[in-house]
Parts: sequence; structure tokens; C-alpha cells
Amino acid sequence: MFKQKLIVCFVSLCVSGFVMATEHLLTLENCRQMALEDNKQAQIDKENLEAATLMRKAAVANFFPKFSANGAYLYNSEQIHIVPDVLTLSSGATLSKNGLSTIGSTVIGQLINKGIGNTYDELYKQLTMDTHHMFAVQVGFVQPIYVGGKVIQYYKLMRSYENIEKIKSHKNDAQLIVDVEEAYWRVLSVSEKRKLAHQYAGLIRKLLANVEAAAEEGVATKADILKVRVKLNEAETNVAKAEDGLALSKMALCQLVGLPLGDSIVLDDTGLDEVIITNDEVSMDEILSRREELQMLSEAKNMAKAGVKLASAPLQPNLVASANYIATSPNLQNGFNKDFKGFFSVGVVLNVPIAHPNDILNYKAAKHKARTVELQMEEASEKVQLQATQDKHRVVEANNSLIRAKANISNAEENLRFAQAAYEEGVATSTDLMMAQTAWQQAYSEKIDAAIALRMAELTFRQHTGTLK
Repeated sequence: MFKQKLIVCFVSLCVSGFVMATEHLLTLENCRQMALEDNKQAQIDKENLEAATLMRKAAVANFFPKFSANGAYLYNSEQIHIVPDVLTLSSGATLSKNGLSTIGSTVIGQLINKGIGNTYDELYKQLTMDTHHMFAVQVGFVQPIYVGGKVIQYYKLMRSYENIEKIKSHKNDAQLIVDVEEAYWRVLSVSEKRKLAHQYAGLIRKLLANVEAAAEEGVATKADILKVRVKLNEAETNVAKAEDGLALSKMALCQLVGLPLGDSIVLDDTGLDEVIITNDEVSMDEILSRREELQMLSEAKNMAKAGVKLASAPLQPNLVASANYIATSPNLQNGFNKDFKGFFSVGVVLNVPIAHPNDILNYKAAKHKARTVELQMEEASEKVQLQATQDKHRVVEANNSLIRAKANISNAEENLRFAQAAYEEGVATSTDLMMAQTAWQQAYSEKIDAAIALRMAELTFRQHTGTLK
């Protein structure tokens, strides 16, 4: 028996040690830092930004010449002959590659056949190019001198695209911080509601015990007992809901900060119900400059301007320079020699567009799109100013609500003390006491809601004014 108890104690110590090892005391700053370090979206943003940076560098490379080298091999079934197989002279005589003549077998014909005919045969062979196997090698570069601004405008597009990816990364980090803070305050809210539910259930249990004792003495009735029991059932139901809600809220926070969902976390509730002083030093110009939406629209505006100039490029002259070295076998520099020989070539190409109606229409369409982005930016700027002003008023209203809720708690506590004393003196019923307890519970619940609403309003204000740390 003693051994069994010892084993049970040992197992209990191990379990309690494990729970303590997995319990985390977290502050708001801890949660924010852990979330940023474990953020998968940040890794995605990093990859997107790296891709955008490489695309911007690729656009820079377009300013420099592009070198290339090419090699070719070609097999031909026939050779190239410079002179024909049969050549007809003005005298009517014909010469062929075999040295034959149509003059006949006369003495003169035989002389022509042996003299001129043989010479033509040799000439035919010498003027035959062996093209069964042909080789060519080319090395050169192309340098754009002026291509209507395509190169520089494309670079500007890629630079703005890279900046947008940077802004997106910052915006996602800010949104993550907002999500973490919302989850943090939600856990504290539910935790406070859970404590309140337990306290309220304790008050009802104590009242039930008093009413049951009074019923035994004949002072209270069964109806009084049933009323208290109904209220106790409601209180215990609220306790169970609060327990479940707290567990789910903690899981959501653990998921954001990268902790296992089963870990136990304890949050620092310092300053939960403190009144917040809104920072009046943030000017509207600073707010507008910090908002990621406006920053991205500004880059989109730059991209639209570059797009207009890019659309005008096909309507402008293009000047391109090139240089090449070409070597072939057979080559034409020394008869039909099979050795590789080559030559240099340098030149420029000028293209002047004359009638390109489609490019004109594309250019006009690009200008309208650029104007659309400008209007969107103006509209967004107006909305941001209105939003920041409204958020500031919401913080002020939430502050006032919290102050009123704290004042209501004092009144509810005083009312509960009077009701408790009156019930104990027999001048108040259990129903009166339950009403006072319910009012006390409601006042504390409203104070918790007001405190969380203030935190949420202040968080939204910091998000929309770009003052998140």
C-alpha cells in the first residue's frame, strides 16, 4: 500500500513538473515578438521580395550590351557549282564538264575538244564548292542606343514593383501585430469573464445555502429555493461557457505566436483597465505618409506613369548598334577554302515608325489608366483622413465608457452590501439580493467589455495612424 502511494505521488510530481515546464508567462511584447519570428507569411514575403529584387536587377542589365555566340552545322546532299554543266558558245559550239564538244569528229573539233574542252573541265572543277559539310561560328553583341525609353521605363516599373513588395511585407507584419494584440486582449477578456462567472456562481451558492437553511426554519419557501437554483444553473452554465471560451481563445493565441496548442499560458493583465491618452502629436501629414495603402498607391502611380511612357515607345525612333565576328567553312575569302576564316562587322539600325494606329490607341489607354490611379489615390487619402479622425473619437468615447463603467462598479458594490445586510436582517428577500448580485455581476462584465473595447479602439487608432511599434 505504501509503495502504491509512493508511485502515485511520483507520477503526480512528474505530471505537475511537465505542466510547469510547458506553462508560459507572456506579456504583450513577448507575444508580438514570438509571432513575428514564427510568421510563415513573413517567409513568403521574403521570397516575393527576393524575386522582385532580382527582377529589378535584371532590368538594370538591359542598359548594357547583350553578348551572344552561335554555332551551326549544315549537311547538303549536293555541291554548289558556279558554272553550268554545259556551256554554249556564241559560235554554236557547246562545252561540258566532261570536255566534250558538239563540233564533231573533225580535226578542228578534236582540237577544241582536247584544248578548250579540257580547260573548261578543269575550270568547272575549280569553281565547284564542296558544300556537303558547312560550318559557321558567330560571336557578337547588340547595344540599344535609344529604343523610345523602353529600357529606363521598364527599370522604373521593376523598381516600383520591388518597393510594393517591401510595403506589403511591412503591412503584413503590422496586420500580424494587430491580430496578436486582438487575440491577447480577447484571452484576457474571457479570463476576466471566467473569474467573474466563478465569483458570481459562488455568491449564488452561498445564497442557496442561506435560503435552504431559512426554509428549514420556515422563513423561506420552496419557491424561493427554486428561484435561487434556477439562477445557480444559469451561473454554472456561464462558468462552463467561459471555461470553453478561454481554452479556445488561448489556442488561437498560441497558434499566432507559434506555441503548441496544448501549452498552458498565463498573460500579464497589467494596465488592462487603464485609461489611455490618445497621442495628439501625430499630424495628418505623418499619418498619410505612414499608411501602407497610400504608399502602395503612390508606387502604383509611378508604375502607371512609366506605363504611359512605355506605351509611347513604339511611336518613337529606335536606334540599335551591333558588332559581330563571323567565321565559316568553306569560306569565300580565299576561293572555296575549307579552313575557318572570318570577318568583323559593325553597324547601326534605325527604325522610324510611320503609321501605327494600334500603338497610338494603346498610348491613350495607358494615360487613362494613369489618371484612374491618381483618382484612387486622392479618394484613399480622403478616406484615411476621415478614418483617423473617427478612430481618435472612438478612443475618446471608449475612455469615457470605461470611466463610467468603473463608477457603476462602485455603485453596484455599495448596492450589493446594502442588499446583503438587508437580507441578513430580514428586511429584504432572496429575490432582492439576487437582483443586487446580478446588477453587481453585470457592472463588472460591462467594465471588462469597456476595458477591452478601449484596447481595441486604441489598437485600431495605432494601426490606422501608422504608430504601431
